Amino acid sequence: MNFLSRKELYVTMDMMKLNSVINLLTKEHITFINKTQNTTRQNGKAATLGLNNNGMFLYYIYVHKDDFEKAKLLIKDK
Repeated sequence: MNFLSRKELYVTMDMMKLNSVINLLTKEHITFINKTQNTTRQNGKAATLGLNNNGMFLYYIYVHKDDFEKAKLLIKDK
């Protein structure tokens, strides 16, 4: 799936919600790509010792634009 053929479906900081959405997409055989962005990094360094992991990462899920509407309906309550 190339960049132009996909749409951002879901963004969350909650790994449990991410896993729930991934499970739904997998059950429906919808191909997806997920990306993770570390929100604590500054100048290429991350100081995380003793920090709570909640809110440290942004999780993105992308699906093919042809599957977007189906996927959006599937996860509408998440």
